[in-house]
Amino acid sequence: MRPTISKYLALGATASAFALLAGACGSGSTSSGGGASSDQVHQMYTWVSTDNDRAQWQSFVDAAKEKDPNFTLTFDGPAFNDYWTKVKTRMVASDAPCILTTQAARAQELSGLLEPLDSTWKPPVSRPPTTTLR
Repeated sequence: MRPTISKYLALGATASAFALLAGACGSGSTSSGGGASSDQVHQMYTWVSTDNDRAQWQSFVDAAKEKDPNFTLTFDGPAFNDYWTKVKTRMVASDAPCILTTQAARAQELSGLLEPLDSTWKPPVSRPPTTTLR
């Protein structure tokens, strides 16, 4: 089955979201030993139940690397059924990942563990049309 345009759009949006979230992230280690940089290794905690899950997440990481070749994201986590019992413990650990996945219906229960990204989000610039009507 060929990928649809909506899958490509979703992939691009996810890659952009990774880049945005990782830019806002303060944890991880850098290869240069300094502060936050584009070669910082970011961690994501998600559910990885199958090889297909792992391949899907890896495709998002690969798409983000196309935008920024220095971007590095590692991800790990339990199967989906165990995720919700382990995510809170993982997020309060001293080496908590800077990105986690959740479902909209469960986001509220994790709100005390999350930081707002309002200061890092910049809405797209509205551009005038490139053609004019006569």
